[in-house]
Amino acid sequence: MDMAPSIVNIAAGVQYSILDVLMTYPNTQFAVAAFQDFPIAPYGASWDVPYALKLALTASRSDTNIAIGNLTIGNNGVSRDFDNVPTRRH
Repeated sequence: MDMAPSIVNIAAGVQYSILDVLMTYPNTQFAVAAFQDFPIAPYGASWDVPYALKLALTASRSDTNIAIGNLTIGNNGVSRDFDNVPTRRH
């Protein structure tokens, strides 16, 4: 099953959710992280990392949206950030 369309929709939804959160909690900061596999066979590949911080906590909505938009989807050796979910903290 191809999850790419669903993941793209989730990323877009998170970007809209950021605005909703900021309207209620104007001092909120966000971070973006990626989760993959451990680089251990047979599940992970040598290029996998269990966690990668893509954007440290920031109050910048623009930087957060850019970081979410820069997440990649792929498999079989292609760069991928989406075994992940963009994360937010408020």
